[in-house]
Amino acid sequence: MTATASVALQPGLPVPLDVSFTNLGSRAVRVTHVAISIASVTTPNVTRNYGCPASGFVLTQIDPSFVVELPNLSTQTLSSTNTSTALWPTLELVALNTNQDGCKGATVDLTYTAQGNNP
Repeated sequence: MTATASVALQPGLPVPLDVSFTNLGSRAVRVTHVAISIASVTTPNVTRNYGCPASGFVLTQIDPSFVVELPNLSTQTLSSTNTSTALWPTLELVALNTNQDGCKGATVDLTYTAQGNNP
């Protein structure tokens, strides 16, 4: 699984993540119970004056009712399955009362888990 933000992060604006699911197997798979977490945050513009704490990023999970069926040897994204963006996970750079210029150009690495079975 991977995810792509639809727009650049801005303080206080939750950004939907278009998650991509890939089935490299020889049989169809039904994917359920998707969970995403923040693994690390790389902040190339942090200085002594401009910080960017990893705790300033908040991830909202994909709707727990989400299920996707993947044919063998296929890839699908949330957008390609016509899943409402209201169900998509979001990533937000929390708006703080301090200068957040250190967060410009930040990369947020995510980890993914899910359950799957054959339909």
